[in-house]
Amino acid sequence: MSKEWVVHWSPRSERCIRKLGKGPVTDRIRQEVNSLTTRPRRGKYLPSLDIYSLRIGTTGGEYRAIYQLISEDHAVLITLVASREHVYEIPSRPDSV
Repeated sequence: MSKEWVVHWSPRSERCIRKLGKGPVTDRIRQEVNSLTTRPRRGKYLPSLDIYSLRIGTTGGEYRAIYQLISEDHAVLITLVASREHVYEIPSRPDSV
């Protein structure tokens, strides 16, 4: 049996979740992100950025969780959670660091 991965939320991704508030959308996002503990490579790999993008469909719209795998620690680092419309433009903004 393979070792499970551990999910870590960056401060930025925690802020993104807090902004969404409590409810079914946030619950669904957390559920999908937690499923990465057993299947960490199920998101779409973006080789030019060395990150993964996990598509999350919710009743409130479609979201993406952007994450990195840290193989030596068996860890999944969630770096950003945002709506599909905004997630790919956020990293390109100068004030997004």
